[in-house]
Amino acid sequence: GSSTVNGVLSTVAGAGSVMRVEGANATGTGALTVLNGFTNNAAIELSNANLNQAAQLTVSNGTLTNALGGTISALAGATGGGRTLTAELDNQGTVTVNQPLTINRTTALHKNSGTFTIPGGDVTINLAVGGPSFTNSGLLDVSSGHVFKMSGGNFSNAATGAIQGSGTLDVSAAAVVSNAGSVSPGGTSPGILTWTGGLTMVGTGVLNIQLDGQILGTQYDQLAMSGLLSAASGGTLNVTKNAAFDPKGLTFTVVTFSQFTPTFQTVNLPIGGNGQCTLQTQATQLVVVCP
Repeated sequence: GSSTVNGVLSTVAGAGSVMRVEGANATGTGALTVLNGFTNNAAIELSNANLNQAAQLTVSNGTLTNALGGTISALAGATGGGRTLTAELDNQGTVTVNQPLTINRTTALHKNSGTFTIPGGDVTINLAVGGPSFTNSGLLDVSSGHVFKMSGGNFSNAATGAIQGSGTLDVSAAAVVSNAGSVSPGGTSPGILTWTGGLTMVGTGVLNIQLDGQILGTQYDQLAMSGLLSAASGGTLNVTKNAAFDPKGLTFTVVTFSQFTPTFQTVNLPIGGNGQCTLQTQATQLVVVCP
């Protein structure tokens, strides 16, 4: 069913304080419309009680601010059905996606300074071409098998932003894609981060690659891009190794791309048993070679 809040809405932190929008067989899609922007200090859940029912929260005007300590969760529920957030989002807390989530507001300036994790569902950000944007200055973590997709607008990872995981970032439809923060395939353990589209590194931007062994994806990282990697404006390639691992005599394909505009302002490479590793720029990949 559908409900509308026309007045002032606030959610208060506290045990069991939850605003749930839930689809069910008896009422169909669960839909809540809030006329004006508000701050969430508690928990917002988009879920369903029956198979394939959808849930949608709409904030018609202003910004939905998810405050520090606040949570927004796209839950699997009884499974099936989409989860939709039609709002301009300023996430300072935690967003967790375990069911496909669409964020609609084509003119929005979305911000994430908190934690945005995608462990169990894909995310689609629908934005118009031009000024609308998604800016990450917090943590964006995309797990293996899942996708964070921009359908338009601009995407930027700010100086304090961190992008990690072994899933897919599809920014091919974004007009401008820049990294001034850190990009770390795998995150806390080695992995392959698939990057659909291009990426421009800027001065403070860092690409972190970890070498723990010679098996791609499970023992060492890779950024697997389909577009242009531009490092003409600077940035750092930081390749480190596990202290117990000796890479001597091995090669590691750490980045793939369709085209590369060199070069990184700084390249940090490990030292193996036979000396300093080097970086080779090939037609469609960057390769670390250890003597």
